[in-house]
Amino acid sequence: MYENMLTMLMAGRAAEKLVLKRVSSGCGGADDSDPARATRFAFDMERILGFSTEHPLLYRRHRDLGVVLDHEPELAARVHVRLEAALDRAAAILRRRRPSFHALAKALFVAQAMDEKSAWQILADGDPAP
Repeated sequence: MYENMLTMLMAGRAAEKLVLKRVSSGCGGADDSDPARATRFAFDMERILGFSTEHPLLYRRHRDLGVVLDHEPELAARVHVRLEAALDRAAAILRRRRPSFHALAKALFVAQAMDEKSAWQILADGDPAP
């Protein structure tokens, strides 16, 4: 479940790389951005949720994960590996579901906003709902 959540959070970046062949600055930069949320989530997996290979039983909450990551390069590397794996999983899913992905992107571009029912219809059929 946690890896699926990370994959979902990294899917926007994966989509930009697949479609645009690069990543825009709009992908991150804010504390509530998907990459920021994914980093916090991967950090929590390593420091709080018990998924780390190093001291998995310790609960080590910290308010400023940037400070911790800057001072613990091994932890930063493990968090980054989790993020890279999630990005790779997201890209693989998008490539596998390319027709649905393109239909969803096209419909969203045209409509500028989309409700949940329309999005699910596209994902189920690969074509926009009438």
